[in-house]
Amino acid sequence: MCLTQRWSQRRLRRSVSAADFRLADVSGGVAQLLSVRLIEIFMRFKLFIFCILLCSLGCRTASVQSRSIVGEWIGKGSDGRVSFNFQKDGSVLWLDDKTNFKRMFPSGLSAKYVIREQSPFWEIDIYDFKDVLYECIIFRGILQSIDDRTFRMQGMPSNRGERPKNFDNKAVIFTKLSA
Repeated sequence: MCLTQRWSQRRLRRSVSAADFRLADVSGGVAQLLSVRLIEIFMRFKLFIFCILLCSLGCRTASVQSRSIVGEWIGKGSDGRVSFNFQKDGSVLWLDDKTNFKRMFPSGLSAKYVIREQSPFWEIDIYDFKDVLYECIIFRGILQSIDDRTFRMQGMPSNRGERPKNFDNKAVIFTKLSA
């Protein structure tokens, strides 16, 4: 691009920056232009990756952050005893004293779980059940740690409603069995 007398360097700089270029140098009437677009795209990409990494630090999963839940827990619901055996690898075994449950799953119902530690209540999802009838269902619950050996939980299967927002009289108190 050659400079003419009608184009001052200032006017050229404004025109060039509006067109996503940067004026690198003007010497001997020749303007040297740099493309800013690739640099900006690269910087935005780095910012995007940084934001994703920052957000992922806030997400906590059962196998990484919630080691306090690992172990066997027993609770007494309105229909009898319920127990969960949470493993470090994110798997869980669900046992229930209800007659129909015992008949269908005498060894318990295996699934996977994930816990999101939030305030005021943690969220728990139990999913990927190892049974054809329940494989598409997610048990969505809330839980609240009472102490190291006790927590309160309440939930709802995804085919019957949404995750509870608060606890009511259907909540079950679970106690950890000694190791």
